[in-house]
Amino acid sequence: MSEPNPILDSCEQLVNCMSFVSSMYGLRCNSLPMMSFATAFLAAGGETGRIRLIKSAHIVPGLQDLCEQIRDCGTVSTLCFECHGDPDPDFLKAIAACKSNTSSEKELILSNCNVTFAEEELFGLLSSLTELNVFNSVGILCRLWTAQWLRSLKLQCNNVGPQGMKMLVANSSLWEQLEELAIKNEEVGLEGAKTLGRAWAGSNRCNLRYLTLSDQSIKSAGILSIVEGLLACKNLPLKEFSACICGIDAEGAETLARMIRGTPGLEYVDISGNYLGEGTSIGESLKGCATKLRQLNMSYCGFGQKTVGDICRSLALGALEGLNIGSSAMQENEAKMIADLLLPRGLVRLKMRTCKIDTEGALCLAAGIAKNRTLQLLDLSNNRSMRKVGLVALLDAFSTDYPIEKLKLAYCELGDLEAMIVGRLMLRTRRLYAVSVADNEIGLAGLKAIAEAAEGSSALRKLSIGGNKFGAEGAKCIAEKIINGCRPLILLNISGIQMGAEGTCEVIDAILRLRIGVTRLRYIIVNVSDCGGKERAKALRKAGRSKEISVFG
Repeated sequence: MSEPNPILDSCEQLVNCMSFVSSMYGLRCNSLPMMSFATAFLAAGGETGRIRLIKSAHIVPGLQDLCEQIRDCGTVSTLCFECHGDPDPDFLKAIAACKSNTSSEKELILSNCNVTFAEEELFGLLSSLTELNVFNSVGILCRLWTAQWLRSLKLQCNNVGPQGMKMLVANSSLWEQLEELAIKNEEVGLEGAKTLGRAWAGSNRCNLRYLTLSDQSIKSAGILSIVEGLLACKNLPLKEFSACICGIDAEGAETLARMIRGTPGLEYVDISGNYLGEGTSIGESLKGCATKLRQLNMSYCGFGQKTVGDICRSLALGALEGLNIGSSAMQENEAKMIADLLLPRGLVRLKMRTCKIDTEGALCLAAGIAKNRTLQLLDLSNNRSMRKVGLVALLDAFSTDYPIEKLKLAYCELGDLEAMIVGRLMLRTRRLYAVSVADNEIGLAGLKAIAEAAEGSSALRKLSIGGNKFGAEGAKCIAEKIINGCRPLILLNISGIQMGAEGTCEVIDAILRLRIGVTRLRYIIVNVSDCGGKERAKALRKAGRSKEISVFG
């Protein structure tokens, strides 16, 4: 007869009290009590699709019982194992021993690891993995040949270089079965890009659906090798393609256009951060692709007005849902074309940061927004020339039942009048949960309007009002109306408002008055220089910790 487990008994009592909860999206286990709760929850008939087991010696004793419940309940589709820091051999042995007990897909996340600390146990686990995510770790690629079920591989900041790409493609069966590949900041260079291209060109089949290459200095010659290799694959099932910040210039623009045109199922494209230049022909090259593309990110590509116009004309009859064309030059005509894209089937997400939109352009956009009934995200940050007439027209374009969820108007020279209209919009639209009016010229009157709207909003989750000179008096309004008054709020950015010692004390008192379990506030962003000294900043962080709130800055 096994000894009684007081932790498990108390967890079972908690589950009994939660009898009205029959399912959860996921469970996160980083301690024995959470392991015991998950075991009791599944034993009581509860259902969850995902369980995350985070490296800790404390959870090892409960792993076998939990895996038995996972096997019996049959509802857990994904088991995620996380190791932050060097792997714990006991933890890896325990999950490797129980991996065969379940049919769930297995995901392993390694962060800041030297895998030689537990090489044998770790690579014994690789044979059952379907997803591997490696960040800032060493020594993993040389043993990937054991990962016979791997479908998703994500590599970031591991300094694998060109040699690592050769190791990656050496296992042809693994290479051909991969459905998702993400390589971020790995310094693969031109040689590594050519290795990838040759591997795709020489493969018998390709199951790749999601490809991400970012922060790689592969340049136009490298992207040419990769695209030619991919297009050589028969029936390429690629749905998402990202090659952002890869050093691609105008010479590679036509290669990117070939990639988009030559992949029938491609729906998501991100080529942001590559200076393709003002005279690039990529806009005209997009003709014929409009019917399939759903999301297109071409921000910070250095486009001029002609290219923006070509892009809009190419996409005019499509079914685009998301468009990011930030840092592109446009005037009234181009803004009018963007507004026309809002009309046929309706954009859902529109980002136009730093596009030099003037008053006439803002009025054109306002007319398009008023007729569109699907827009959920609008980002017009850092457009300083819209003036009051354009800004007021844009904000008034959102009717009472408009589905807008995120609104970003940072660095737009908003004043008190515009802030008051934003406040009315927060109360008028039922789904607006993220608002950014940071770094504007809003005074105390505008702050009060936004704070009163936040207090009366049942949807607001994220609010960014930093960078406006409210001072200590504004901090008092923030403390009373927003921190204590807005119950649904999760994140608050008040950095750069120069609260001083007096205002910081108001915020500290407001935090201390919060009741854990009632408030949802979890993150506050504030600069140390706003707090009237380091001691006040320390007191603010301490107050946050006492209420389970993270204070950053």
